[in-house]
Amino acid sequence: MKFLADRSPRERLLILIMLVLLGTFLIWQFLVSPVLGMRAVAESDRQAAIRDYEIVAQNLSAMEVDGSEKAAFTRNILIQEARAAGIRISRVQPQGEDAIKVWFEDAPALQVFTFLDDLSGRFDVSVTNAQINRRDGGTVGAQFTLLVSE
Repeated sequence: MKFLADRSPRERLLILIMLVLLGTFLIWQFLVSPVLGMRAVAESDRQAAIRDYEIVAQNLSAMEVDGSEKAAFTRNILIQEARAAGIRISRVQPQGEDAIKVWFEDAPALQVFTFLDDLSGRFDVSVTNAQINRRDGGTVGAQFTLLVSE
């Protein structure tokens, strides 16, 4: 501590006071002030969450999808939805007026199941028959019969 030894007693006292003030400022700025401010931030977040909850609770009935509100299902929708899901359909064959038979070759299993769940959830269609063959690499070959609801 040659730095302090070379200073006069008055300068050492001023340096000591400056270090105490600097330490007090740093403790206040980075420890005490954030802790005191957390309560106000938490209360603000709580109020925002209550407002969000009330909005959702008021509009929940409008957000619920009734089974009768499902969109109509056609062969074109099947092809568009499969393309959007990244699944290549190898063959589509009508089975009368209310059914469609679909074949997938080497489609990722997870995408096929997600695709079928999405179709039955959003459109007036249900899977009535399914034949799925597991392939190497997590893919499947599948044949489905989709029954169009009326």
